[in-house]
Amino acid sequence: MFHLKSNAEIGAYFANLVKKSNFKSMRQFGKAYLQTLGKPTNNESLQNMSDKLAQIKNGKKSIQLSDLPVFTHLLGVTCEQLLSAGEYCVPAADYMTIRQFAATHDPADWETFVQREDKPFLNLDEFGKNAIEYALEFKNYDLLKYLMDQGYIWFIGPDSKEYYDNFAAGTSIKRRDPSTLDVLPYDLHALHQDTDRLRRQMICLALDRKDFEMLSRLKAREIPTLYGLPVPNIADADLDIFYDEDLIHRIADADDCVIDYFSQEFTIPERYHPERINTYIFPYISDVLKILLERNHPCAEAVLKRCAEHNKKFLDHLETVIAKIVARNTQMYEETWSYDRNASQEDIYQYSLRNLYFFRCNDIVTSWSALDHDGGVTNLVFIGNETNNFRLAPLINDINTSYNKVMEIQKHSR
Repeated sequence: MFHLKSNAEIGAYFANLVKKSNFKSMRQFGKAYLQTLGKPTNNESLQNMSDKLAQIKNGKKSIQLSDLPVFTHLLGVTCEQLLSAGEYCVPAADYMTIRQFAATHDPADWETFVQREDKPFLNLDEFGKNAIEYALEFKNYDLLKYLMDQGYIWFIGPDSKEYYDNFAAGTSIKRRDPSTLDVLPYDLHALHQDTDRLRRQMICLALDRKDFEMLSRLKAREIPTLYGLPVPNIADADLDIFYDEDLIHRIADADDCVIDYFSQEFTIPERYHPERINTYIFPYISDVLKILLERNHPCAEAVLKRCAEHNKKFLDHLETVIAKIVARNTQMYEETWSYDRNASQEDIYQYSLRNLYFFRCNDIVTSWSALDHDGGVTNLVFIGNETNNFRLAPLINDINTSYNKVMEIQKHSR
């Protein structure tokens, strides 16, 4: 049983709740009250509501019985808590907190919490953290997987055209009216790299369990930037904002099967020309290799071979594109440039490179022919480590030789 407080005490507590809520003013709270009831929000209605709330705040008027459902709904408290001016709160056993939800392993509790009308799942606790952040902190993989399997949350959105600064994470849980009440949908859709941090934390949990199906769902080897390529200004393709030292060390520390997974190539269609498929490798594989080489890890050789093949494949394709340009320019020279018989094949080659568009940012390169738009986008690998291992040294040399040849071509292209 709770004790009913005076109008003045309830009014002061009510005003403090509004002040600490997502509403910027008592007038905004009044507008939300009218919207919830489907009433007009014109100036007259808002003024009348503001006068009523001011009387409640100052203790001159009590909260009406008809007001209680809306007030408690908007402020996320119980009737008992409001009418006792905060002295009586529902026991924790009956009112699960965000932290308790994130720590529990009972599917019944998960579903009950997600379906609660006051939407605690969509909000932050007193420490400014949401349920997903706590679940990741507590390493509650089963809960996170349940939320994904039920479609309540996703770290990877369905439309690849929305990928750039993040993978369009989101939630299907509907916000209350007015929509300013619940903040999680905005947090998940916000276009900043902090959202991708949550995805990378989930990747680390999946690594611990060697859950390759989940790694695939999370696009663990990929970063959002790759879905915006090619772009006219490839300098926008900044890899540093997605660099995650903890994830890199987790991969290097993982079982061989995980290292094998992250050293495999993958393909991504271009955003505006989906018929063009580009091949990439984990953008931070050189950082993983640095650790493997320092440890003389048995997987280092296999990873180096894949990186060597990856670089060589792009170099071969680039040289094929150039050869086609040279052949076409040679034919044009023979047919129309007869006045300049002193032009050598090297002159034609250098001229042809000016028909090759080439852009680079960090180790991401994109090139295509100005004649027929043949080309592609990829990320190249460069190894800064040196080794005395007779098996590994030639592979490192192959990787860096292909890399340097591509960069040399860049110097003479457009």
